[in-house]
Amino acid sequence: MSLLDFANYYSNLIIAVLTIFLVALTASTVWQTRQTIGEMRKATRAQFLPHLKPSLGTITSMHIDLMVKNVGKGAAVSPLVRISLVEFRDSCRSWRWPMLVSDESVRLGIPTGSGRYEDSIDFFKKNQSTLDFHAEYDDILGQSYTVSERIDITAHVKQWESTLVKYQEDELKEIRRELEKIAKELSSRRDRSTS
Repeated sequence: MSLLDFANYYSNLIIAVLTIFLVALTASTVWQTRQTIGEMRKATRAQFLPHLKPSLGTITSMHIDLMVKNVGKGAAVSPLVRISLVEFRDSCRSWRWPMLVSDESVRLGIPTGSGRYEDSIDFFKKNQSTLDFHAEYDDILGQSYTVSERIDITAHVKQWESTLVKYQEDELKEIRRELEKIAKELSSRRDRSTS
């Protein structure tokens, strides 16, 4: 039996095997294409993904506030932000904006209840205060997001104070070293000039 006779005799089987192979190859290509499209959708969506991040804004010896910043790449549409201090009743306050674009931030006072806001650093040193932050917003494609975080304001204030004291001490040590160098140099010049 020659190769041609073999191919002719089993032609239907060969065609069936090749067809199954082509169907499997096509199915694999379709699956890989779908995976690629899914990854491209995720990458495209990531370009429009907003992310609101709360943090303590400016801390000075007299003032403290809350900063809400969109650290994502996309705009946060119609964000609703609710903050409250866990330790203080009636301290929940809400804010809504039309939009927060990427890298845009908003500064807020910290509510302490009964319509009062506190920005004195002394208040937070004396009163344990934990900020409860909750935000709901959409991206420009209509996907909804929720963020909830807690910030221990009192711990941040105490850390800021210890950093400030350490920085001042380091600065004073550096000044003292430089003054000692100057004094030694002046002393050595005076000794050379008298000799």
